[in-house]
Amino acid sequence: MEPLDFVSVVLRAAAFIAALQAAGLAWFVAAYHRAEVAATHSVDGLLRVSALVALVLVVIQRALDAGRLAGDWSGVVDFHLQSMVWSRRPGLSSLTCAVGLMVLAGGGGSSKRWSGAVVSLGAVAVVASFALTGHTTEAAHALCLQGLISLHVGIAAYWIGAVAGLHRLTRHSDAPSVARAAARFSTTAVWLVPLILPAGGLLIWGLLPDLAAIRTPYGGFLLIKALGLCGLMLLAARNRFKELPAMVAGNAGAVRTFRLVLHAEYVLICGVLATTATMTSLVSWH
Repeated sequence: MEPLDFVSVVLRAAAFIAALQAAGLAWFVAAYHRAEVAATHSVDGLLRVSALVALVLVVIQRALDAGRLAGDWSGVVDFHLQSMVWSRRPGLSSLTCAVGLMVLAGGGGSSKRWSGAVVSLGAVAVVASFALTGHTTEAAHALCLQGLISLHVGIAAYWIGAVAGLHRLTRHSDAPSVARAAARFSTTAVWLVPLILPAGGLLIWGLLPDLAAIRTPYGGFLLIKALGLCGLMLLAARNRFKELPAMVAGNAGAVRTFRLVLHAEYVLICGVLATTATMTSLVSWH
C-alpha cells in the first residue's frame, strides 16, 4: 500500500468513527433529555468535540483523494483535481456530511429543548451522506439499497453514540441516572440493534453479483464485520441482562463492570468501522 493510500484509509476510518459517534450522541442526548435524564448534559461536550474532529477529518480525507488521483502528494494542492473531487458523488457526500457535522457542532447542545430537533436533523444528514456514494448509487434498485445503507449506518451510529454516551455517564453521573439511561436505551436497542444484521445481509444480496464474490478479499472483510457485530451483540446482551439489573438493584460494583463492558463494545465497534473503511477504500468484489 502506498503511503498516500495508507494515510487516506486511516483518516477515513477515523472520520467514520467520529462522524457516526457525533450523530449517535445527538440522538442519545435528545432522546434522554425528553426522558428528563438531566445527567446527559455531561455528554454535550463530547458531542461537540466529536462533531468538530469528524468535520476536520472528513474534509482532509476527501481532499487527499486529489492526491490519490494524481498518484502523488502534489495532487492535494492541485485546484483542478480538487474541483473534480468535490464535484463528484464522493465529494457531495462529504459536503453533506460536513453540513450535518457543522449543525451538530454548533447546535448549542442537543440537550436544550429548542435545539434538539435541529441537531437530530444534522445527525440524519450525517447518516444519509453515506448513501450518496459507493456501489449502491449504481446498482439496480438503488433507492432501496440506499434506504438499507441509511438504516444500517443509522443503527451503527445510534449504537456507538449510545455506548460513548453511557460510558461518559458512568464517569460523571450517579448510579441511578446511569441505570435509567441504560434501561431506556436497552428498551429501544433490544429490537433496533439486531436489525443491523438483516439490513447488512440484504445490502450484500443486492450488491454482490453472485456467491462467488464472497470468496474474494471483499468477502473476507464482510466476514470480519459479521463476526465483529456478533461479538458486539454478545457484549450488549451481557450488559442488558446481567449488569443493568444489578445496577437497578443497587449493586455498587455493577457500574464499574458495566463501564468495562461498554469500553470493550466501543473498541470492537471502532474495529468494525475501521474494517468497513478499509474495505470500501481498497477492495471490491470485482
